Amino acid sequence: MRQRLSFVSVFTCLLVLLILVSNCSARSKAEEIDRLLSYCHEQGMFNGTALTVEDGVKIYDKAFGFANRETGVLLDTNSCFYLGSVSKQFTAMAIMILREQGKLGYDDNLAGYLTGVPSYAENVTIRHLLTHTSGIANYTDFNIKRPGLTNQDVLDFLVKQKHLDFSPGEDFSYSNSGYVLLAMIVEEVSGMRFAEFLEKWIFGPLRMDRSFVYDETTSQIDNRAIGYDVFGAEDDYELLTYGPGGVFSTTGDLFKWDKALYTEALVKRETLAEAFTAYELADGGLTDYGFGWVIKEDDTGKTVRHAGGQAGYFTWIERRLSEHNTIILLTNNGLGICIKAIANAVVCILGGREYNLPPKPIAIELLAVINKESVGVAIDRYRELRNSHRDSYDFGDAQLNDLGYHLLQENRIAEAIEIFKLNVEAFPEESNTYDSLGEAYMVNQDYELAIENYEKSLALNPDNTNAVDKLRVLRQKLKR
Repeated sequence: MRQRLSFVSVFTCLLVLLILVSNCSARSKAEEIDRLLSYCHEQGMFNGTALTVEDGVKIYDKAFGFANRETGVLLDTNSCFYLGSVSKQFTAMAIMILREQGKLGYDDNLAGYLTGVPSYAENVTIRHLLTHTSGIANYTDFNIKRPGLTNQDVLDFLVKQKHLDFSPGEDFSYSNSGYVLLAMIVEEVSGMRFAEFLEKWIFGPLRMDRSFVYDETTSQIDNRAIGYDVFGAEDDYELLTYGPGGVFSTTGDLFKWDKALYTEALVKRETLAEAFTAYELADGGLTDYGFGWVIKEDDTGKTVRHAGGQAGYFTWIERRLSEHNTIILLTNNGLGICIKAIANAVVCILGGREYNLPPKPIAIELLAVINKESVGVAIDRYRELRNSHRDSYDFGDAQLNDLGYHLLQENRIAEAIEIFKLNVEAFPEESNTYDSLGEAYMVNQDYELAIENYEKSLALNPDNTNAVDKLRVLRQKLKR
């Protein structure tokens, strides 16, 4: 007997069908992401953990490679990574929380909260620090980094500077110094250590149980991913600064963070909206930065993201707000340029679009050739591939520069010089290629050739203070 389907039955069937189609779509996207990351891992481009969220639902979560090469311990999805500048969003959130508590204002002057602030920076506001529009010099552009460097060391360095790089609010210049000062403000206003504040007001409430600030009180870190450089040499995190960096976390904890930012779990929605709004400069132009987030708007909506890199770590979080899509990549093999390309490919996969495979790092292949044959054979190989496979490899000047410094650190000076010379040949208009070659000649005590290359570097970039300093030292050596 023929029976009529009720409206409820039809609706239920359609709903089930939609769920099945949605699950199938998510599964196919997850499979494509896995193919992408598996390829990148096999090619030496990705060693880390990856988590992808579509429409608020986690569809991919996987680890690739070693947490500790010496002991053979593999990464898992709970492995803890140093976040680098991805930490800035937590520092910004700490300031937003204090502002909602009525303990500070964004447009308050820095000098009202910190003692010992250099006089040239007294009129810099908290908002200027949050948005990198303060004009305060970026301490990481200077040669003061060393194991155990603290926030107080950074402040002492800033006191010795004579002036701002520009008037506050007139320009944008990324400055880690500003976020050191913000962390110090958090401590001064709250009366708590920065690590304690983040635990009490952010990590604790969100149950981010594997997240913490690395400082002088940190002891052993469970399930820690050790940092390595592109070539597999240990390059672990050794600083004690926090604010611009300092946070360790996992993909799982960052997923909790991502979900919380769609709610009022920490601050009000209008407060978050301001954090995701580009800063307007004095001339009316807009930057692409809010409070601890890089901001991009296009026809598909607003995206907020941030990258982080220090020592052997490179990290990435990208949140497409209108779609509730998120990409989190944490790595410990120093390949930042690959991570950005991988993230872009995942965005295409989520959008159902074609994508290009990330170009392979030419430096890794060249080192293998040098170790197996010779630097001369590697140079020939570079020239051949650059002519015939330009789109398959990353031929940026940073590739040869990193390889040259790796060889230099291994005291393979003659080979390093040949690689730096190749970089000058490939990028004759880049100041840094001559600077690096000059350093290699200086290490080799070829002082006249070192001077020649530092002079060429300075001619291409008159602001290269490193070349100025090295030339002064080298000319004194030749006078002896």
